[in-house]
Amino acid sequence: MTSLAAFRRWRYNGGTMIVITTPFEDGVIAAETGMSKDDNPHPKGTPAHSDWNAGFEAATDAHEATEGDDE
Repeated sequence: MTSLAAFRRWRYNGGTMIVITTPFEDGVIAAETGMSKDDNPHPKGTPAHSDWNAGFEAATDAHEATEGDDE
């Protein structure tokens, strides 16, 4: 299964390759790397905060849904 985090966009910026992610993608990455939902860096009440939480929850739900599939 391909992770949502694998669908990052890349941009060439003056000789440096940088990754451009959305708050949703950042939330996915946070969940996949073991961070807590409390680690959301965006101010509460902002669209970015909600998007980050949505990404975190999507990744958590996907992990729970596939947990045990290899057994």
